[in-house]
Amino acid sequence: MSRRKLIFTGTGVLLAGGAVAYCFLGSEFLPKLDEGALWVRIFMPKSISPSEAANIVHNVRHRLASFPETENVLSQLGRPDDGTDINGFDVAEFNVNLKPRSEWKTASNREALADAMGRHLAAVPGVNSQFSQYIEDNVNEAVSGIKSELAIKLYGEDPEKLQEYADKIADVLARVPGAKDVGTDQFTGQPQIQITVDRAAIARFGVSVSDIQSVIETALGGSTATQVLEGERTFDLVVKVAPKAVSDLDSIRNIPVFGANGERLTLGALTKVEVRAGLARIMREGNERRIAIKLSVRGRDLGSLVHEAEAKANAAVRLPSGYRMVWTGAFENEQRAVHRLALVVPVTIIAIFFLLFTAFDSGKLATLILLNVPFAAVGGVLALLIARLDLSVSAMVGLIALFGVSIQSGVLLVERVRELRRLGNPLREAITEGAVSRVRPVMMTSLMAALGLLPAALSTGVGAETTRPFAVVIIGGLVTATLLTLLLLPILYPSFESEKPEY
Repeated sequence: MSRRKLIFTGTGVLLAGGAVAYCFLGSEFLPKLDEGALWVRIFMPKSISPSEAANIVHNVRHRLASFPETENVLSQLGRPDDGTDINGFDVAEFNVNLKPRSEWKTASNREALADAMGRHLAAVPGVNSQFSQYIEDNVNEAVSGIKSELAIKLYGEDPEKLQEYADKIADVLARVPGAKDVGTDQFTGQPQIQITVDRAAIARFGVSVSDIQSVIETALGGSTATQVLEGERTFDLVVKVAPKAVSDLDSIRNIPVFGANGERLTLGALTKVEVRAGLARIMREGNERRIAIKLSVRGRDLGSLVHEAEAKANAAVRLPSGYRMVWTGAFENEQRAVHRLALVVPVTIIAIFFLLFTAFDSGKLATLILLNVPFAAVGGVLALLIARLDLSVSAMVGLIALFGVSIQSGVLLVERVRELRRLGNPLREAITEGAVSRVRPVMMTSLMAALGLLPAALSTGVGAETTRPFAVVIIGGLVTATLLTLLLLPILYPSFESEKPEY
């Protein structure tokens, strides 16, 4: 096999390998930044008392502090001091500061440590946990309005149906590999005394619904009887039953009600008084009732998890008309970034083409130089796969920077060949001498960028998660782009020379 055929075959295999590698790459918005701490949120039953919630918080804090990786734990029960979160005594948050990674014993990374802590907290009855990081948690809330890495917003009219559908979707998501901390907003579960009017009973005694409502208002909430004047100020005088007289269900049932003819009745004879689980809260967004299903992603890339989870959720739960669900959180950010880059990258390549066309006054040579783009992209994709990194916005930005460096190398080589052709050198000699003379400049350009980014590509410290994909893509892409620029472009040049040189 000739050298030319060998180069073409190797290039084809490399491009095919890059295409196959791309199919195996995961996708995410941005790599998770290690903040050196965990932000743990636990959810308790809605009916829990403040004292019992404090006991559970003490238990959870002790369990989190028992891990050798934990340096200290700070807990917060209920609404924070700044009042920004509407939490009751059923929600507690913990800031778990971690020791340096070199001192860890239970796990080797943050995700494994969160899994171990989650299993330990699962032994506390009635408690569901959610793991995040402080900055990550606030960014997620600012983007989607939900304190979770990934969430499904379910919109509809009936709160009880929303809760039912949300619980079904959560059951499906909990069985998806990589989905952790799956839970839903809890609308129901708040114990309430609910009084239902027996319309047949009030009809027999000639009592109206408004009469019953007036009695209930006066007994439980108080009603305005008159007004009191103090100087120029006026105050409502509210009349209500003494609190001890309505302290239990039997007392409420014995509240007196007078019939149409003055007969003495009781509230229990005209209504049904019982304790039932009612709505603890109703969330609205865009003037629609909304419930959220929350989950975290650990041990898997974001894109493939959402693709599988969305398919399973749609198959398991058929939403009726008027109900819809929207994926949000990190997935929403990823989709938004991908759509923008899908517009920015083609526009950038077209702009580069016109700049090259203006510089060389040749569409063929501009196209030849642009061939460096797929050559560089192949190396970047293969480098991501070898480094076990996902395709993220950081990696995509690295690809855009890589395209500029690789095109610069092509410009150096093509311009030198054209210069030699203008000096009267035959085509073969001009290509050979041009390629040989540009080995050093092209290698220096590539090595300068690659060696400068090598520390970022090999770094494992705090904050390295966001820079590693950027550096790995550029280094891997420069390897393939440099080799193919020096080997393949000289072979292709004769086919792209648009006209004879001017002597």
